[in-house]
Amino acid sequence: SIVVYIVIFIDFFIAFFFLSVFVSTKIKKEEKEFRPFELTFVLPAYNVGKILEKTLDSIKKAKYPQEKIKIIIVNDGSTDNTLEVAKKLSQNNTNIQVFSKKNTGKADSLNYGIKQAKTELIATLDSDSLIMPDLLEKAVTPFSDKSIMAVTSRLKPLNREKLIEKMQYVEYTLAGFYRRLMGHINSLPAAPAFTIYRRDFFLKHGYFDTDNLTEDFEISLRIQSHQYNISYVADSYALTDVPNNLYKLYRQRLRWNYGTFYNYRKYKHIFFNKDYGDLGFFVLPAGFLSILMVSLTMLMASYTIMVWIIENIQKLLIGWRPSFEFNLERFALSVTDLRILLFLFTLLLALTIFFLIRSELKEKIGIRDFFVTMSIFLWTLALFYIIGFIYFIRNKKPTWS
Repeated sequence: SIVVYIVIFIDFFIAFFFLSVFVSTKIKKEEKEFRPFELTFVLPAYNVGKILEKTLDSIKKAKYPQEKIKIIIVNDGSTDNTLEVAKKLSQNNTNIQVFSKKNTGKADSLNYGIKQAKTELIATLDSDSLIMPDLLEKAVTPFSDKSIMAVTSRLKPLNREKLIEKMQYVEYTLAGFYRRLMGHINSLPAAPAFTIYRRDFFLKHGYFDTDNLTEDFEISLRIQSHQYNISYVADSYALTDVPNNLYKLYRQRLRWNYGTFYNYRKYKHIFFNKDYGDLGFFVLPAGFLSILMVSLTMLMASYTIMVWIIENIQKLLIGWRPSFEFNLERFALSVTDLRILLFLFTLLLALTIFFLIRSELKEKIGIRDFFVTMSIFLWTLALFYIIGFIYFIRNKKPTWS
């Protein structure tokens, strides 16, 4: 079908674009001088009593002048012991402030905390996330460039025991590689769990959008719509808690996907606009096309498989029995089929990306986990995108539970 070839062509074009970005940026590495800015961590906290102390401990262990770090914890109407834990941790520590309010969501809690902060930099960190000891120093360094309004980093799953968590580990690693490339062409989205911002940006251009389910993506598009840049830390990371079952994953991705389409609509003026460089002319359109193509491919593949199953069941009912004899002529014809050749080429491309990621990010991803993720998990995410799009066109905003 012509549609299949169009889908494959677009996917290949996007893949080769990013590979060309990788090759062109491999050569240079710019060293910048570290300057210890004063910064405030803003932690929106909702039912994180079990892990909040570990989160604060990871900040305490940061290789960074502790006298320049302040922490604001905003209890967002927790129903567990989060507030009690936060108050206990703030005792005898003047650098930690604790505020409590009714449950109004993450974006509103971030805004509440940012308005209390006075430092030049604001670090937003999910209360169930941890930072590596060297991350803070590396994330603050790019702010010596005045055009940088935010710095984000790689994310890794904190929990990696179950199969669904392992697949998210592969997904987050792929996302880390992608984000690294986006950082080189000023088209980077902010990370949901950890990002550092200049406080001045909020004062001049507004706070997080409280009606937005992906406030981190929205603020990154807003930063870039004002012709500022976002930098990326590739050689350190934050750890974040990921869904440990399919239902939790579905609820999370439903929110993310609805928010993605919401922001595409909100910033539609950036699409194909050369004033916004690679972000407007290629990255945002390519991102939307990738979602569309993967979702369309999944629907087509599901339809083909369903038809094949129904046809073979009907044959079996009238007495047909499958033959397992090897036919060399039929095999030769099948492997020269353009669709088979494209599939083999896609497989080769996937292997290339796999070994690039293993080499560049030093991640010990098993090839089995990689292909399970690519062949099962990504199709599941495509289904979630389709559902998210249906929610979006029906203007039905997903809830958190």
